[in-house]
Amino acid sequence: MIFLPSRQRCSWAASALLLASPIASVAQQRPDTASLPEIVVTANRYPVTADSVAATVTVLRGEELREKGIRFVSEALRQVPGVQVSQGGSWGATTSLFVRGGESDYVKVLVDGVPVNQPGGSYDFASLTTDNVDRIEVLRGPGSVLYGSDAIAGVIQIVTREGNGPVQVDAAGEAGSFGSARWEVGALGGGERLGWSGSLSRLTTNGTYAFNNDYRNTVASGRIRVRPAERTGITFAGRYGDGVFHFPTDFAGALVDRNQFNTEESVTLSLDLAHRFSSAVEGQLLLGRGTVSNGFENRPDASPGPDTFGSDRIRTGRWTVDARSQLALPAGVRGLAGVSFDAQRQETSTRLDESQPLTPTGPTPQRDNWGFYLQASALPLRRLQLTAGARLDRNQRFGSFWTYRASGLVFAAPATRLRGSVGTGFKEPTFFDNFAVGFARGNPDLRPERSFSVEGGIEQDLAAGRVSLSLTGFVQRFRDLIQFTFETPTPESPNFFNVAGANASGIEVSVRARPAGPLEATMSYTRLSTE
Repeated sequence: MIFLPSRQRCSWAASALLLASPIASVAQQRPDTASLPEIVVTANRYPVTADSVAATVTVLRGEELREKGIRFVSEALRQVPGVQVSQGGSWGATTSLFVRGGESDYVKVLVDGVPVNQPGGSYDFASLTTDNVDRIEVLRGPGSVLYGSDAIAGVIQIVTREGNGPVQVDAAGEAGSFGSARWEVGALGGGERLGWSGSLSRLTTNGTYAFNNDYRNTVASGRIRVRPAERTGITFAGRYGDGVFHFPTDFAGALVDRNQFNTEESVTLSLDLAHRFSSAVEGQLLLGRGTVSNGFENRPDASPGPDTFGSDRIRTGRWTVDARSQLALPAGVRGLAGVSFDAQRQETSTRLDESQPLTPTGPTPQRDNWGFYLQASALPLRRLQLTAGARLDRNQRFGSFWTYRASGLVFAAPATRLRGSVGTGFKEPTFFDNFAVGFARGNPDLRPERSFSVEGGIEQDLAAGRVSLSLTGFVQRFRDLIQFTFETPTPESPNFFNVAGANASGIEVSVRARPAGPLEATMSYTRLSTE
């Protein structure tokens, strides 16, 4: 979780995007959708058209990604302005995401509304695939006012496909270099009262190193939508992932180990209940459960390889509850009020001898978080939309923390939109920051890391909406960053303190064109400076 030097960040972002653009993609048998308005949910927590949102949001459609052969979400996110993806090796290696100069744990990641980050914000994108994904919504800028901790630099929402219409079944298989093979099967269908979708996929590869670089990834995903009454909807969604990644490198990058590997097993479940009480009032309740089990195995190698043994397990679980009510009034006035609860728990165990069972490394840390949020949107003038929100979080460790966000959208002309926003965000400490024991000692009195952000931009549509231009400038300030000290810890002197600060600023430029039929071309450029 470090910030790269300013010059390196600028040149890397520019060169990577310039090499990738312009890119043209031809969809396969897809109808022309240029005239259909894009719908986004993440920005306001209720559906609105993308051109009526003051926040900076990019929507990636799952169908288009799969048609382009993009199988991993991390690969898809490389297309988004202001986003940098870092992968530590071949398939399965740790993959991190950086948004607008923030740390890799400054982005809230949601799967059907359920947080999947580790407590404290980190998330490994290595095994997250586009299987059965309807769309990926990327909100850039602070989102803590609606989503709480970890949404300092942005929010990424993965939405599973919703079946509607005649039953469709698809299957595919492919093979390539490095012993790579992949197969998938999926189906979806439904009607007004019931809709469903499901998929199953398997990827195997030998990797790029000469030995011990195998990767195996199995993903299952499904969604069921039931509408028992005209005003009531119930949706259940689930996603399961099981990955194994072998790597031969030591801490210095030397190829020395022939049998060490990491494992990851994850389960995400969500139950969403929605009811419209009247034409003006709607309520929604989300229940979520997310678990991830990370493991490391390393048995002694034959000579001359390393003869060390190690085995570790970290199991993290989160229960999420979010209840909110939406109020729609005349003259474009909309209100949102909600309360959220997040219960976190983490179990860590290890063994240093193959004959021994896994034993806990210390107490099992856990904490509860409550959040209360409000947001209102209005059209005081025909061409001006204003949105403001505030949130109070009550954390079991650091107490209360306030965040806010205010934004404005000006419809300067039918095809021209000016937007600006100001807001704050925060990230809670990790369990290791708070509760570490042994060679390092956690600090239970840490404050959350916090941010202040300002952005402004313009969007212009040309050629009857077939060409869209976007320019955004932003400034972010990060404070109370948690740093590790290498001094010998004592009960009175832990290793973690709020001492650092950082700044990031930049511009994002994107062009999207649909000249004819299914043909689409996109280009984006980001200039980023950090200090």
